[in-house]
Amino acid sequence: MQSSLLSRRLLPFLLTGFSSGLPLLVLVHQLPAWLTDQGVSLKLLAGFALLRLPYSFKYLWAPLLDHTDPLGLGRRRSWMVLSQLVLVISLPCMAYVSPSSLLNINLPWGGTLPIAGLMLIGMWIAFWGATQDIVLDAYRQEVLEPDEIGSATGLHVGAYRMAVLIPGSLALVLKDNYAWSWGQTFYLSAAALIPGLIMSFFIHEPVGKVGERSFRHAVLDPFKEFIHRWGWKNALFIIVLIMLYKVGDGLASQLMTPFYRWLGYSFTEIGVAAKQAMLWGGVIGSFAAGMWMSRISIVKALFFFGIAQTLAIGGMWALSIWKATWGMPGVYVLIGVLILDAIGMALGTAALTTLLSRVTHRDYTATQFALLSSLITLPQVLINVHADKVVGAWGWSAFFLLCMCISLPALIMVIIFRQRLNRYVSKAF
Repeated sequence: MQSSLLSRRLLPFLLTGFSSGLPLLVLVHQLPAWLTDQGVSLKLLAGFALLRLPYSFKYLWAPLLDHTDPLGLGRRRSWMVLSQLVLVISLPCMAYVSPSSLLNINLPWGGTLPIAGLMLIGMWIAFWGATQDIVLDAYRQEVLEPDEIGSATGLHVGAYRMAVLIPGSLALVLKDNYAWSWGQTFYLSAAALIPGLIMSFFIHEPVGKVGERSFRHAVLDPFKEFIHRWGWKNALFIIVLIMLYKVGDGLASQLMTPFYRWLGYSFTEIGVAAKQAMLWGGVIGSFAAGMWMSRISIVKALFFFGIAQTLAIGGMWALSIWKATWGMPGVYVLIGVLILDAIGMALGTAALTTLLSRVTHRDYTATQFALLSSLITLPQVLINVHADKVVGAWGWSAFFLLCMCISLPALIMVIIFRQRLNRYVSKAF
């Protein structure tokens, strides 16, 4: 890429990345913080990992986004506006959860809803958050040249991580220091999506036609094309690598808020120190990856960035050892470890997202990218619901060692099949 990383052509991906990250980060950070504040058990918190399921199965409705234009604004703009509008309206629904009891939700029109309703609201938000991801990922693929993908991915991932400023930092500080209710913080998160919604009305619509194929072909053709292009063995290799690459990282991040509380930190320290360190470390790592991805091969990026994210999990292990040996780590120790941790995880995310972009065919952008990115979260969801059992039986130190160990198979695959992987990338697009 010849132009600057922050060229005018790439700047919109800062805002799309922020909008893409915020709904999931509300479910991963803000909701668990609220539940932890109410004394919810680790078992129930782990169960809320099921809220990520729509992100694991978003390929099921991705063909609809490739072949429909619900608002008449163009395929991509219509689905951007629709998904973001629904999210802006839906996120404040969390505000109707009773502050005095987790067993009931107060409905605006009167009456209550059992806690299962909270899960349903979360699933609804996750569905539309995943829908937003489908269309934003497709848009990024369709408006950029191949040599811009790595840099744009770095910007997107960096902005995605910056979104944690709202649900994972500002919301906690306002709750802890300014007597904000949890309901008010969910309204704040909804408001943070409005700039992305406004931008969706003004972006350039990629060239593409609606309704070129029957729905049957719209669903089947992307899968048939992917298998035909790679062959069964190579396609299976790509799928397994994608599924394994972030599984340790995802498991390690599932119970971070309870882990911070176990270390002894207040919500203010979590919001200001821990989340800020993770944020800016992630931003640094993502933007660095965006610059490096245009200079090194995807195989080197997958390997070295994968090592970095595995070592990042080791930072959590080190904090757990510190707590067990010397007591609560100082805040500056926490900040230092978490900055390095976030850099490593961001590098791994950028490398894997770039790989997904490079093996996706542009005729089926939304469907194929949704399928491949869904494979990242599926094993995490299946494993993460048992995270509380591992912590309860083995403790935090053993938990993070396990996360590091299950990160290694993907790195081994990259080493053994590096030549084959280079061939995949060279014939992509």
